[in-house]
Amino acid sequence: MATARRPDQAEETAAFSVRTPSCQDRLAVTVQRVARPGARVRVEVRDRWKIGGVRGRLCATPPDRRAGCRALRIPEGQARVSATFRPRRRGRWRVEIRAPSQRIRRTLSVGVRPERGQRREALPTILATGDSLIQSVYPLLADRLAGRARIEADIHAGSGISKTLLVDWQRLARRQVAGLQPDAGLQPDATVVFVGSNDGFEMKSRAGESIECCGEPWIAEYARRVRRMMVSYARRGRGEVFWLTLPSPRDVRRQPAAFAVNAAVLHAAGAVPGAHVVRLDEIFTPGGRYRDVMLYRGRRLRVREGDGIHLSVPGSAIATSALVPFLERFGPL
Repeated sequence: MATARRPDQAEETAAFSVRTPSCQDRLAVTVQRVARPGARVRVEVRDRWKIGGVRGRLCATPPDRRAGCRALRIPEGQARVSATFRPRRRGRWRVEIRAPSQRIRRTLSVGVRPERGQRREALPTILATGDSLIQSVYPLLADRLAGRARIEADIHAGSGISKTLLVDWQRLARRQVAGLQPDAGLQPDATVVFVGSNDGFEMKSRAGESIECCGEPWIAEYARRVRRMMVSYARRGRGEVFWLTLPSPRDVRRQPAAFAVNAAVLHAAGAVPGAHVVRLDEIFTPGGRYRDVMLYRGRRLRVREGDGIHLSVPGSAIATSALVPFLERFGPL
């Protein structure tokens, strides 16, 4: 809940609900597969939430022996920590990270050949990005795809494609897949984009002309920017892009911008191989008609937040259910 005081000293509040991510896929572990007896083996543990404050234990179990464990901690404000140990006994060791809600096991072959099939196929990476709209969708997506895909989130609340004051999305899209910022360079197998709730600003065309929202020239310029983002995320055919359209907002003054954004996204996707549009507007606001509550699988659910813009947690669950089949059909699952 946010509280603000207006110039007339009256207080105004607004509430927003999000589904926090599960801890079951919070940590990632990197450890080598093969080592010589007595060699130093490095284990790196990464906090995908990038906030630290995690306590656990690193356990190494030699063949036919008991596990030796020691404390492992990622300090608050840090995203990763590393530790080393020296396995002196030949054979296959089990390296395990034990943390709240999560246990991660890896096999280390010391002085012996690794077992056939020991190399586990890496999970596909899905990048979930956008403005605050994606904030309540990505945790549900991560839970739904736990064990099937690795979900990375990059959220820029308050940003928009038609304004570059906070984020230039065309440049950001290139950085997100090219590694030009810390912890970036994901090279995602698929990218889910949900952005546009803050759009509707005047834009400059490539020729430098000012274009006001929300006519055909504005739609064409917005589509050009979206197309460039889609091309970046598609990674020359190595990635797929899944763009979520905007459900119509309650405020009629915001609706023309939302309609224009969706029209531009549909136009842009038609020119980019590997780009797919998930029509959330048709699910939540068919015919452009706003609704707070909808009937879903026999239940009446409140699907929008009080601001009339964001999806509620039940609404985000419905959006996730619409997205997953696209990822299964066209994506890396």
